[in-house]
Amino acid sequence: GPTMANRSFQTELAPLLARLKSNDPTLTKIEFAWKFFRDPMFELGDLFDSLGHSTFLTRLELKSVGLRERETVALVKGLAANTSITHLNLSFNSIDGEGLVALGSLLKGPSSITLLDLTHNRMENAAAVCSLAESLATNTSLKSLFLNGCHIEQRGLAAITSALQVNTTLEELRLAELRELSQESVHALAAALRVNTALNCIWLESCSLGDEAVCEILTALEGNTTLQDLRIRENEAGAMAAHALAKLLRVNRTLETLSFGSNKIPHDGLAAITDALKSNSTFLRFELGGCTLDAPSAVLLADCLKVNSTLIILDLGRNVFDAESFTLMAEALKINTGITELIIDSNLAGDVGACAMAAMLTLNTTIETLGLADNVIGRVGMCALAEAMKTNGTLKKLLLANNQALVDESLSAFEDMLTVNQSLTVLLLDSNDDFRQRFVAIDQVLADPVRAAWAEGEADTKPATGIPLASDD
Repeated sequence: GPTMANRSFQTELAPLLARLKSNDPTLTKIEFAWKFFRDPMFELGDLFDSLGHSTFLTRLELKSVGLRERETVALVKGLAANTSITHLNLSFNSIDGEGLVALGSLLKGPSSITLLDLTHNRMENAAAVCSLAESLATNTSLKSLFLNGCHIEQRGLAAITSALQVNTTLEELRLAELRELSQESVHALAAALRVNTALNCIWLESCSLGDEAVCEILTALEGNTTLQDLRIRENEAGAMAAHALAKLLRVNRTLETLSFGSNKIPHDGLAAITDALKSNSTFLRFELGGCTLDAPSAVLLADCLKVNSTLIILDLGRNVFDAESFTLMAEALKINTGITELIIDSNLAGDVGACAMAAMLTLNTTIETLGLADNVIGRVGMCALAEAMKTNGTLKKLLLANNQALVDESLSAFEDMLTVNQSLTVLLLDSNDDFRQRFVAIDQVLADPVRAAWAEGEADTKPATGIPLASDD
């Protein structure tokens, strides 16, 4: 029978159900996340049954609440009676089989749902996944479908990618962190990208695609006129993919954002990419973190930055750039007028590289975010950056966490700078005891809403680059 916890939740749920049944216009979102239900059907059944009463509820989030086939079928029955829910988040559950079939049937008919998040569900039943894929052929309301980290078998994946050839409304598809995509699925996806005119964003991160498969996908995009955002990092791409990307950047004028990090880009491949970027006037955001780029790579990137004025966000974190690399790029950034966000964290700038960046900041009037976390920067480099910020009036975020321990001289330099600088909104420094003790003093000199902060770990030092990773859902 129901436990004490069951009864407690039912008591908690009662006011919510009353608002649903009375069609409360202020109830627009219901969210239950990471909540353990011993019997989800018992705890949530009344909620499912009441969904049809509301015409104002637009978001329903049931993230990691233990949904299985039985509960999903019951949920879909409630959703069929509702005409207002547009965002449905069912991520981190165990939906499969009849639950997927029910969702597919829901999407085949008239539906208000525009976003369906099934991230990290089982989805091992190929026939059930095919049923969901079939709905994509006729559905005209769904704009976003998230399937990251699902255990989809190859037949199901092939059905989903094939459905894209006829679907005319899906704009965003996330397939990151899937088990290795078969050649058949890659061929179907490439074929879809050649004819699909609705998709503008695809996530394929961490799918073990391999160099040839990534090359095929990039080649298929040469004639695509709608895809603006491609996330294909960490896929064992190499020379073939790098040269395919270079060609794509020469002929495609739609792609604006590319996450290509944690792939292996040879020097000649990077040379082709940077050369293509010199004449590309539409590509805006490029993530190349963790690509083992080094000093010779910096020469190519610096040369490109002197010419390209379109790229606004560049993430070069987690590479092996040394002080010379930073100096080269800093010189290029003195004349670059496009970059607004530059992330070069987890490299080897040192004091020399930091001083070069500081000199750049006295001249550059475009960069608003600069990430130099985890770059072995010591007292000299820190003081140079603080001094440069006295005259820089455009930088809003300076991210310096996880460098060498701050000492009194560099802390005082930052305190002094903050009495003059009027542009900074975030200053991220090390989490050492000296800074903790003086944090209040620094915070007091910052004009509201400007703030100073320190990082507790790598997750806090990695800024949002405008190119979020798949795990950032």
